[in-house]
Amino acid sequence: MNGPDFWKRIQTILILLPVCFLTIAFCLRTDSQGNFRKYRSADLPFVYQIHTSTPPEWVAAIDAGAKVWDDIPASYFKFENGGFTNAGSVGRDGVNLIFFDRQGVNFGAPGSNTIAFSATFTAGSGDNFRAGESDYIFNARDFPPALNGEFGQQDLQGVTSHELGHHMGIMHTGPSGNGGQRGCGPSFGSATMFAFSAAGDTTSRSLHFDDKAGAAYLYPSWILTGTVVDAASGAPLPDAALVGNDRFAASLIGPVEFSGAWNQIPGAAGEVPINNDGSYVAASLLQSYDLEARLYGYQAQPAQIAFGAPGGIGETETIVQDFQLSISPQVELFGRIVDAASGEPVAADIEIFAVSEKPGVPLEPVAVLSAGNNGQFNAIVPAREDYRIDVVPMTSPYPLTSHIIPNIPNSGQQVTLPISPA
Repeated sequence: MNGPDFWKRIQTILILLPVCFLTIAFCLRTDSQGNFRKYRSADLPFVYQIHTSTPPEWVAAIDAGAKVWDDIPASYFKFENGGFTNAGSVGRDGVNLIFFDRQGVNFGAPGSNTIAFSATFTAGSGDNFRAGESDYIFNARDFPPALNGEFGQQDLQGVTSHELGHHMGIMHTGPSGNGGQRGCGPSFGSATMFAFSAAGDTTSRSLHFDDKAGAAYLYPSWILTGTVVDAASGAPLPDAALVGNDRFAASLIGPVEFSGAWNQIPGAAGEVPINNDGSYVAASLLQSYDLEARLYGYQAQPAQIAFGAPGGIGETETIVQDFQLSISPQVELFGRIVDAASGEPVAADIEIFAVSEKPGVPLEPVAVLSAGNNGQFNAIVPAREDYRIDVVPMTSPYPLTSHIIPNIPNSGQQVTLPISPA
């Protein structure tokens, strides 16, 4: 696709408070087939040039806004200050321009609510869909840049970080409107790539987790991939979970969508989704961590993941970690239902539910049985799982009770379940 794609940052008068999410989602720019609009390694480092009219005292804040993206170990993207330029308009001229528009040439009548925009020229299609040049224009007429987030002004470093994030290919986090391209994912207001800004806002001086995850997904230093299958049959286990350190990886969680531009939604979480064929792939956000494949009825399989130090531009290290899960031993869960005071047996109906945190736990009971007048019961269940035993006594005055039995060992487990009269 040829021509500029415009990204906008919109002002709001509200002060935005941080919101925490277990799973963070973010938008990445794609074409309609899901190919990401990104810079090729050969085009990096991204060299920006600042218009000669820019006050020299602003340069340090501009460079600081770029540097936060350079300081992500999980991403190899790099910015570089290429000095000053006389180029002063958006156009395909071989200059990645940073320009502070004090006349409003790019923003129409005074009073515009657009703080700044990025224009990225893209070319090619399919696997060759890529970015070629980006310009960043700040509306200095309506929003005088501030070096320290002064009230009523826009923080120069924070706005610069936001717009340069667009250059990389990251869209807005959180829904937006008012003429700007809509974002996606949660309204994580303290993120640099959040769709709205607030006067005097300095929250964007440091990147937040979803910002870093977006950069790492597009320009990964580390990739983790592999398969999760049944050890005996080799059949894929797409319902399994790969669980690691909190938010250790970023992987796709949504289809290609259109919201003013094509984009796709990855998520950053402590769990990686597994495809129907048993395969998985994720950008690793941490250099090392413990990982475990889990599925109800199977023995959990741990792995230790350790990548090397981040390489240079375009140097992505890939670790292939396959998991072959073995079915858990079937063991006895047996015992007695007794009166809590007298110890005498109590006849009852029993339902046993699996309550493990693993995926694949059935909603229905794994065993339905009765304890007769001797109060005894016996069930066969997979080992190393957590269970809840619901006891419905056959006689009054005993009420229904529930008992949690955690992590039954491979040798099985005997339990005594006391119940008290209502």
